[in-house]
Amino acid sequence: MGDGRSGVRKDLAAALALLAVVLLTCLPTLWRAYVHDDFRVYYLPVRAFFAEGLRHGELRWWCSEMGAGFPLFAEGQAGFLHPSTLLAYLCLPHWLTLSLTVMLNLWLGAGGVYACLRQRRVRRLAAVAGGLVYALSGPVLFRAIHLGFFQGLCALPWVLWGMERGFRGARHGWLAAAVALAVVFVAGHPHPTLLALLAVPGYAVVRLLLPHLCSAPAPSPAQAGERRGGGRTVSTSDEPAPLPPPPAPQGEEPERARGVAGLAAAVLLA
Repeated sequence: MGDGRSGVRKDLAAALALLAVVLLTCLPTLWRAYVHDDFRVYYLPVRAFFAEGLRHGELRWWCSEMGAGFPLFAEGQAGFLHPSTLLAYLCLPHWLTLSLTVMLNLWLGAGGVYACLRQRRVRRLAAVAGGLVYALSGPVLFRAIHLGFFQGLCALPWVLWGMERGFRGARHGWLAAAVALAVVFVAGHPHPTLLALLAVPGYAVVRLLLPHLCSAPAPSPAQAGERRGGGRTVSTSDEPAPLPPPPAPQGEEPERARGVAGLAAAVLLA
């Protein structure tokens, strides 16, 4: 993502810029609870119930207060095992932990798209804009009231980032993709899980095939030593043959393939 220490500092500044925009977007929820829609009728009471049990050393698999009893943990949509849900288990007001969960996931979603675009050599300012467009778009931001769906969507860009790192030969790339995919699964909502199961093989096929389809073969020595003139082939052995283009560095694909693969990633995230 970066080019030495200067690149790391610039990437850190971009991450702080993304965080600042997310904080400004969600600022009112830091001192005023959002208790509408599914937050009021489901996520706030359910997470308060589960977090209170953990504070007393209990893992509440079953909720007897819902109807005649309900397997709350198995239902999964509350995403009890999601990393950002751990905020709800801290000694903070439950409404505040929900607000912090939304902010953290918005930031991670924007950062994931930024990381993907930077891998495609997109300029940092454009990558920041792309991350904000994704995180604050209607399909993502509106889903904040469906918290499991929202958390899965915010983790999805990191799956593609890890896959790209893996295709480029980074040892930790596939591990990062697996961890991000697990985060999508434990968010508990089936829709982002289905999107991930479609996006992962789709991106893999695009990434494996396009470099071969888009790369132009280097001219052979015979072709380089001949040219057409006067309706017949004339040998130009007395002229130096043009050198073939240098091969791309190991782990990189041709420019055209990078562009098409980047477009494919954008379509999959959309």
